[in-house]
Amino acid sequence: MKTDETIVKLVHDELRIKRKCTILTVAHRVETIIQADRILVMRDGQVMEYDQPRTLLRKQGSEFASLVNSLGQAASSRLLMMADASVSNLRPLREDDSEGRDDGDDDATTDRAVV
Repeated sequence: MKTDETIVKLVHDELRIKRKCTILTVAHRVETIIQADRILVMRDGQVMEYDQPRTLLRKQGSEFASLVNSLGQAASSRLLMMADASVSNLRPLREDDSEGRDDGDDDATTDRAVV
């Protein structure tokens, strides 16, 4: 797991922060994406939900929250704390962002992840 943490930190620091790149991450582990700006959850090729990780984790009936909760109490609590800690660097999610459109703000960085 230490290797994963190192890679995620490197990608976050070098690409997202320093170079202001948009990063699309396809992940099999929630830990890899929990600090992303936005998470896009898909099922059978359909968008189920798209929002900030902490918002999805608190949303009643959320697919993402259900996935995280299935990992057990300790893991879900840790992931929620990680999601909460990463929120301070985010720009607000606008209504028209729900379709995944860019707002044209070149200074904004959006980290999108697909689970």
